[in-house]
Amino acid sequence: AAPTAGACGVVPAVFLTYEQFYGIPERTMTEGLFMAAGTGQVIARRASISGAQGGCQAEVGTASAMCAAALTSIRGGSNEQILSAGAFAMKSLLGRTGGNTVHQKKCGGSRQRSGLFGHGDGWNSDESAI
Repeated sequence: AAPTAGACGVVPAVFLTYEQFYGIPERTMTEGLFMAAGTGQVIARRASISGAQGGCQAEVGTASAMCAAALTSIRGGSNEQILSAGAFAMKSLLGRTGGNTVHQKKCGGSRQRSGLFGHGDGWNSDESAI
């Protein structure tokens, strides 16, 4: 699935629509898929794409980041633009998709936030609000 079964429709929907609307050659779209796969791999290795671990935001956020990075690459963006597009897409969905995966758990009487990365890392709906 791309990246997971929970978000498997995102990448094909974006890629097929973009290809048909703009008349992009299949080879260029295939190169974009490599960029999408690389983006997904970076997220999978450094965070989580698991819905069980990070909720819908991990799945759909990852798929959105994959698409944003890939389309920026297809349009000739620089490496910095490609990375920024993926980061903005991911951050835009953290804490906003599906159920509330940012939860609070009791830790010795104090409350500690747990976000996408499984610890109080600042990636949650309260701190990423625009």
